[in-house]
Amino acid sequence: MLIPVSRCIQALSEREDLTGRRIEDLDPHFISSVFQGPMLTPQTLLARLLVVAGSPVAGSELQAAALLLMQKLHRRFHRAVGAMWAVEIPLLLQCLEGKEESFSDTAEFECRLLKFLRASLDTIEDEAWTEALSCELSQRLSSSASSSGEKSFLYKALGTVLGACKGVFFVQEKLLQHLEEANMEESSEAQGMISLLSHAAESNFQTVLATLTTFASRLCKGWKARISRHKKMELDSRRAHATRSALMLAHGSLALRASKEQLLAHLEGDIVGNILMLYSCSCRDLQNNLALVQSITEFSSAFHAVGDSSCFNPSLKGKLLEILMGLLKKYYSGIPVSPVPFKVVLALEQLSKLKPSFESKDMREMLVLCFKNIVTHPSAEVMLKIRKSQQAAQYLQLQQRSLKALGRLMAVLLETEPTRGFFQNIVHVLQRSMTSDNMWERKRALQTCSQLLAICEELHRGDACEHFGSLVGLLAPLTCDPMPTSRQLAVTCLDSLLRIQAKANNRVIETGDIRSLCEGLYACSVISQLQTSSKIAGIVCKNFPLERTVDFMLAIKETIRRAKGVRVRAAGKWMTTFLQMHGKDICRDVQPILYILRSCTSSAQQSTFVPFLCQAVVILTRCHTEVMVDNFSRLLGPTDSETWKRIRKFCLQRWSQ
Repeated sequence: MLIPVSRCIQALSEREDLTGRRIEDLDPHFISSVFQGPMLTPQTLLARLLVVAGSPVAGSELQAAALLLMQKLHRRFHRAVGAMWAVEIPLLLQCLEGKEESFSDTAEFECRLLKFLRASLDTIEDEAWTEALSCELSQRLSSSASSSGEKSFLYKALGTVLGACKGVFFVQEKLLQHLEEANMEESSEAQGMISLLSHAAESNFQTVLATLTTFASRLCKGWKARISRHKKMELDSRRAHATRSALMLAHGSLALRASKEQLLAHLEGDIVGNILMLYSCSCRDLQNNLALVQSITEFSSAFHAVGDSSCFNPSLKGKLLEILMGLLKKYYSGIPVSPVPFKVVLALEQLSKLKPSFESKDMREMLVLCFKNIVTHPSAEVMLKIRKSQQAAQYLQLQQRSLKALGRLMAVLLETEPTRGFFQNIVHVLQRSMTSDNMWERKRALQTCSQLLAICEELHRGDACEHFGSLVGLLAPLTCDPMPTSRQLAVTCLDSLLRIQAKANNRVIETGDIRSLCEGLYACSVISQLQTSSKIAGIVCKNFPLERTVDFMLAIKETIRRAKGVRVRAAGKWMTTFLQMHGKDICRDVQPILYILRSCTSSAQQSTFVPFLCQAVVILTRCHTEVMVDNFSRLLGPTDSETWKRIRKFCLQRWSQ
């Protein structure tokens, strides 16, 4: 029926005889789809044509016809709009025809149409006329079914018109009417109401905020007091809890629309105060928690965006951090597909940007909890179940988004940390996951490490150079990880480390680019992987800062203690490659290295590592015979393993003569 309707609109637009006529005199197609009502006032006609123009369901031909009719009948609406509509409506028509690629998107066209509406009202400058239009849109909104395609646009259009109204009581009355009418249990209704409030706040911020405060107080009044059973049931209903969630989101959206002056005046006391009040009397289910976290993200982003030198209330910031940390603890090891940890990380990213910076201990706790939720969790068993489930794609996408969000959070924390020691905390947390038995956890840790090093390279930070040895020791065994993606990520991280090291020392990386060797790591043969890993080791060790030797050996030891199979062999290969290349140059580190090697013999993986251990001892003894023999003569403990005792005995017999 849309094509006949569009033709009808076009025909009527040519005749210009619509307004003031009774509806029964018009075309029946027009009556049934657009103009239902007893009399067509200018506001009635404009409201209905706007709905058609803003409805993508109607199709571009009918949308264009509605705009054409508005242009033809401009004198019937208001004498002030003629010149403006003659310019703006053809531009809107061009958008519909696809002549402007930048406005080919439906949402962008809707945004432009709403701006056109607001500009029209500003041109008209007639308060009574504007209020009449808002009443018409309000009536149409109240009578529209939630499932109707036009309702979403009606919310925005009404909000835009209320934003142009100057009567405070009138605006409050309309807002309260729709806040009470809307069924927030339906997501479309909740989102529509948020849109209405946000658009109305653009010019009536104080009025909208005051109305929200009034309505929020009603929802929370008597929550913990002694009230009637009926009232208690009403406040505890699903609809009431859904309304609280929507109001929290509305406050966050309001913060994003506020001017700098409005935000600084009302953020902490009114906006954040109302959000926390609504959350305190909510049932704190998934919907409530997500609404709280989203609102924190939005008002934190808004406060940071104003670029003011003033600080956010430290006490309030600490309270918000406590709530977010509590949510991370609640959802850790919970439902694997829960979006809460991801949303919390986004909120922490924005909150961490606000002055004053969090204290070091708060940053450490934040880091540990985020890693537990995003890197450590889920376990290998749970991952296998997830990958076989119908939610696999959804979860894996959420996981990747969470890892990227964690990377951005680390960047913010590194930039805002009060001390320069936070990088060490990150490396410490990474170490546990990079040596984990869970191959999925190792992969997530490598993705995080890759982001961390990219951040350091971008920010020109020297932290990575200070931890060069530790990171190489952790990454080296992962060049032979069972997962090809992890092997690739390990090389990417090593490559970043080399570039950071070279830039810090104004040097060129010796012997070429390790990324050119990646192809060998994709081989199915373990021998081929080990050979390629050894070649990469040669390049890295040529560029190794010797002052980081002990850090490297300690990280290798951690892999030997916790890893299995090929990763242990790779660790051994890297260790012996390093000692062969630099054994003569590390005299001052011989004793601590010997202690590290000695402790390796107590590892459960010692049988795999023993050949490399023996080779390392031989290399060191040849390079530093006197020091090694002297230490072997003194190093004998009752807890030494039989393996170490045999190595010690062999070296003493071979070189002490």
